[in-house]
Amino acid sequence: MLPMARTLLGVALALAVLAALTSCSLDASGDDESGGGESAGGEAKEFKAEMDSLARELLPDLVEAIGSRPEELEARFIERGGFGVWDYQAGSTWEVKGEPRLDKVEQVLTDHGMPVERPGTTSDITATQGNVRVSVSWDEGAAISTATLEFNTLDAAGGDDEYAEQAPPTDYLGFLR
Repeated sequence: MLPMARTLLGVALALAVLAALTSCSLDASGDDESGGGESAGGEAKEFKAEMDSLARELLPDLVEAIGSRPEELEARFIERGGFGVWDYQAGSTWEVKGEPRLDKVEQVLTDHGMPVERPGTTSDITATQGNVRVSVSWDEGAAISTATLEFNTLDAAGGDDEYAEQAPPTDYLGFLR
């Protein structure tokens, strides 16, 4: 019976050490009882703030250059395949009238200090600022033409599951005048 008692004592001691270590690591995480400490959100929160700020500044001029307003444009976190890697993005495609206005779009992006990529005479423009990419493309069809506007972060946020899952969508149409 003595070897069995030693085994049980060893298991109990191991469980006690494991419980103590788990308790210490939770306390060291910076989380308070409300579910989030000062660092709650981390990269995801920073990326969201950066993209929302740029959209607030850029969207009124950009939509005016396109010549019509999208019906909806919400920014939200999208998880890549369930791996805890989050992209923050917004996009909309809508019908537009008239000729493509990509020259005007390019001017707005340039005026806002964004380096523009426009390969040749293609129907799309991409510009970046910091960790944010803005893309505008124009598709001319026989019956209708459409414009597509997209904002997205270049880097993905990792390990910010709770913040990214709970952050409500941001209605970018609210940034328009």
